[in-house]
Amino acid sequence: MRQEYVYHVDENDKVLGKVTRKEMREKNLLHRSTFILVFNTKGELLVHKRTMTKDIFPGYYALCVGGTVSYGEKYEESAYREAQEEIGAQDADLKFLFKFKFDNPKITRVYGYVFSLIYNRPLKLQKEELAYATFMPIKEVKELMKKESVCPDDIEIFNKYLKEFHGKK
Repeated sequence: MRQEYVYHVDENDKVLGKVTRKEMREKNLLHRSTFILVFNTKGELLVHKRTMTKDIFPGYYALCVGGTVSYGEKYEESAYREAQEEIGAQDADLKFLFKFKFDNPKITRVYGYVFSLIYNRPLKLQKEELAYATFMPIKEVKELMKKESVCPDDIEIFNKYLKEFHGKK
């Protein structure tokens, strides 16, 4: 099995070094990630259930697609790769929304870029990562968050999106 290398960054997203994904998880190092809020033209958000084999938040619902930025990759490159891998979005028209830091030493520490994507084509789910996916109206997403285990970093991203972008042109 090949080693996957990721960025270890400081509080300001400055690169401290190159580490293995395993070391990043074991030591809970601050690292880079991308998050993509995927909407359809009706304004519904893509919500998916993570597989039980995920190294963090297995079986949780997720409100974003995306993932850890590989060492040598730029945020944008990672986002395009993840959109293609996870939902089959070819040539995705990603829109940068904001930078984001989720720093919970008990859970995970991540510095990320958040993007949005309008996507209406059929989904081609990456079966190793997404067990199930569906588009949901924003109201239903809010209800889901009250009843189910949802990735905590995604909850913060979703709430920031609602406050700063939802319903604004």
